[in-house]
Amino acid sequence: SICILSITGKVASCDGTIHIWNGQTGKLIAAHTESSTSFPLQTASVEQANMLNQDALSGGILSNAFRGSLYTTMHYMASEDKLVAGMGNGSIRFIDISRDQKLHLWKSDSAEISFSSLVSTICSSGSDKPRNGSLVASSSWIAAGLSSGYCRLLDERSGKIIAVWRAHDGHITKLASPEDHLIASSSLDKTLRIWDLRRY
Repeated sequence: SICILSITGKVASCDGTIHIWNGQTGKLIAAHTESSTSFPLQTASVEQANMLNQDALSGGILSNAFRGSLYTTMHYMASEDKLVAGMGNGSIRFIDISRDQKLHLWKSDSAEISFSSLVSTICSSGSDKPRNGSLVASSSWIAAGLSSGYCRLLDERSGKIIAVWRAHDGHITKLASPEDHLIASSSLDKTLRIWDLRRY
């Protein structure tokens, strides 16, 4: 995925590693990876780690190549100049763009949805919506769409899970927040759904 970091004119790209680029010159400014020591290694052969596997729960797109500590998606929170990066093990990492520094890591408890799945898309409340000509000061929640079809809603300040629900029958491809109390989700199950967060 690609994000234009509007405040700085930088561009971020994600291909397992997050790269920050100068938007004018195209030169690489920084690269962020997640240390494999942050997460215990799962037992798998090298061949298995690089094989593409189909999984009915993910709509046929489930790659062991994106499991573990690789970044799978990202979302830019313009009001805070932060990237929120999803990972192959369901965890979420915050990166401060202006200081070029990794911040806190929210590790996923795969037991919450009975199996692990990668974070396929992220959105947040109010972080990139102008209100009365200015950006909202900060978001209050972050939503992570998973390859399993589940959606996870987290408190942006504490990382505590507010709600987890089965949003789709396949891999969630996109989340968006048209209003602070709404999430729109799309999936490989060929549906588009709107969720009212006031119910959670």
